[in-house]
Amino acid sequence: MAFTLGAPISSVDSDDYVSTITTISDRSDEQQQHFIISDHASRTVSKISSYLRQGFLCDVVFICGNGQIKQRITAHRLVVATLSDYFRAMFESNMLETKQREIVINDIDPDALEKLILYAYEGRFISIKKKNFNLEIKIKSLIR
Repeated sequence: MAFTLGAPISSVDSDDYVSTITTISDRSDEQQQHFIISDHASRTVSKISSYLRQGFLCDVVFICGNGQIKQRITAHRLVVATLSDYFRAMFESNMLETKQREIVINDIDPDALEKLILYAYEGRFISIKKKNFNLEIKIKSLIR
């Protein structure tokens, strides 16, 4: 099926969204109107970020920390997997983590992991204290 994209015929602006109405035809005898929300991606990421803060639909819990005190960090697998190949491999391979809801990561600072996960949701990385500079470098290498 081939689609022919027509020129925009009008725009709709409001406080809620900005969209363009475009005529699309997949056959010469049918025409449809297509709504494009220009900030759809940023709105979706913002909504998913709010779901993280609410704990809504989170499907993985990372447990990390040194010694007796462990921190639990919830997230969405899909978002974390988009962050780096390290997490993608963790969730798509035959590793135990693929099916586990709780994943223990012993060799990472909980604050650093939390900042890394927030980066996946918000696109900004809040720098770690200077004494943990090597840890920050290690985390940034996970993102690539």
